[in-house]
Amino acid sequence: MNPSSDEADHVPTHDGAWHEAHRVDAVFPEAHVALSLMITKYPKRGHATFHSAMVRLGEDPVVVVEFDVPLPSQGWEIRASGLWADHVCETPMDHWSYGLEAFGLAIDNAEELMGSALGERVPLGWELEFEARALAQETGAERYGQIGVMHGLLLEKHSSIEVDGYAVRSHWWGIEAPSRIDLGQAPSGPATVVLPTIGGLWTMTTDMAGSSSVFTADGDESGGRPTLT
Repeated sequence: MNPSSDEADHVPTHDGAWHEAHRVDAVFPEAHVALSLMITKYPKRGHATFHSAMVRLGEDPVVVVEFDVPLPSQGWEIRASGLWADHVCETPMDHWSYGLEAFGLAIDNAEELMGSALGERVPLGWELEFEARALAQETGAERYGQIGVMHGLLLEKHSSIEVDGYAVRSHWWGIEAPSRIDLGQAPSGPATVVLPTIGGLWTMTTDMAGSSSVFTADGDESGGRPTLT
């Protein structure tokens, strides 16, 4: 792997389904919080998408889903109504920082976004740092993942909390679906939240033992590619 070129933006093909994405799945054990976020750029379609879910055990998940975000001219900073997010490579294959200022939706039904999408509109944000604790692993021809630690601030409503935990960072480009990610012991209970995405569903399941994040493509029940743990 080439740290500089692999971390940089890649040249798209002419396929409208071609996309490039960065994703983070994290667990903060002491705070009883799990977090998943994904930003995806579709150069040929001229837009980006943003998905995130923050789950605090015992409380309603807070989600942000935007399907039509203006495509960044470069990098991974996006702006839309009620949303600002940035994803910065500080040191290739070693250190990334993540920022968010948004209004999310607190939902009390895991599949709420598949129906009427009703919930409480609440402010949500974070200032987080990812630091690698292992070399990146190739998980496909045009994708890799990396295990590390994540720490920083979560901003909720009128308060903020310091968090410290572990995470998996993923980066891929092409037309394939995201991989499955398990952190800790894979939960066996019902889904905590289901996010609609272009091409399928992103399901997050969280309990005291760990968190799983699984993408199921339209018409596919396999749950995506192999697990990186």
